[in-house]
Amino acid sequence: MRAIDSKIDLRKYANSKIGMRKQRQVVYDTTLHSEDTAKNMELLWECQRYWSSLREFRNRRVRGRKYYSGDQWSDLVVDPKTGNVMTEGTYLKLQGRVPLKQNKIRQLGKNLIGQFLSNSTQSIVLTRKKTDSDVTEMLTNAIQYAHQSNMLDILDPRCFEEFIISGAPVQKLGFQYIKERNIEDVTVDNVNPHRIFFNSDIKDPRLKDLRLIGEIIDTTVDKIVSTFARNKEDEKRIRQIYASVMEGYDDYTGLTSRRNDALDFFVSNDLDKARMFEIWKLEGEWRTYVHDPLDMDNPYYITKRPLKEIAVLNEQRLALGRSQGMEDEEIPLIEAEEKYEEFWYVKYLAPTGYCLYEGETPYSHEEHPYVLALYPLLDGDVWGFVEDLIDQQKYINRMIVMQDMMLSASAK
Repeated sequence: MRAIDSKIDLRKYANSKIGMRKQRQVVYDTTLHSEDTAKNMELLWECQRYWSSLREFRNRRVRGRKYYSGDQWSDLVVDPKTGNVMTEGTYLKLQGRVPLKQNKIRQLGKNLIGQFLSNSTQSIVLTRKKTDSDVTEMLTNAIQYAHQSNMLDILDPRCFEEFIISGAPVQKLGFQYIKERNIEDVTVDNVNPHRIFFNSDIKDPRLKDLRLIGEIIDTTVDKIVSTFARNKEDEKRIRQIYASVMEGYDDYTGLTSRRNDALDFFVSNDLDKARMFEIWKLEGEWRTYVHDPLDMDNPYYITKRPLKEIAVLNEQRLALGRSQGMEDEEIPLIEAEEKYEEFWYVKYLAPTGYCLYEGETPYSHEEHPYVLALYPLLDGDVWGFVEDLIDQQKYINRMIVMQDMMLSASAK
């Protein structure tokens, strides 16, 4: 909001027609290192409840991934003789049979991914006005640059593969510092569905009823320091919080899904990594919607200033206009009204509730950075293409085992 200037000639604004499209501009307030740990821990427990409510979905995703990768005898069964719980493969071995399989699901998945790759297209921007052709060409080049710099030719097929397995691919779009090029640039990342959490009572396929979304992040302490520390005191505080991290220690077998399947909310199973939470929540408060004819750049915006301050500015403009010989109705005044504004608010929290960073969304689209697709979200249920084929795959495997048993018996 621009303060009154005695050198401004209000006459030239009085009869002007701005004719500008309404734009929203919010003054963003950010607070570093909030000490309200009690409120932050309450938020973490809320996120933990949402994450736990997705356990059934994660179990079905693991089952689909196992069938997709060829581990198709790992479903649990009860031995009718002993009552012991064991996998189907173990049960067959105890009966003297070989748990053979012929992975048809993987073949269909590779075929779909091949079709996806062979029919790939480049994203372009279209315009409804011929006069905006230069702008659309510039935006098209910017999108294609972002695709190339983030190697989406590698990320998108993996994202499509996740859609086949679970029906819930997640990507994250942001703006981060790229150390390889020493610049800040647009980034695109695939997010593992096991690490995502959101209010799981959503029903709208467009996700209009999303109120909270976040991610469990495991990274190095140095990465956290380089991202959030602004001075050496911040670095010291962060390293004290993550003093239990055993740098360079790793007791897991690599290139397996064990770490992912054994994920816990508060404690990282990577002893050399630090646990952090990125939480986006839809919040709201009363704010002032303003139309200022004197602000040629942004005549429409939202501010936290109360109406009484705007009334003071209008009194100043009235006084200036009267001194210039204008009638009161000719003087361009600020129009303002209070409305309850909803906005996305982000917090980066440590497991102790210590806030590394918080603030309103910095994006012009005023949303969170996650792109989430939940298919089909029918009555709140989500499943992937693989889940439709599991019963057929089990039938094929059982037929192969029976044929092998019959061949063995006939040979004897």
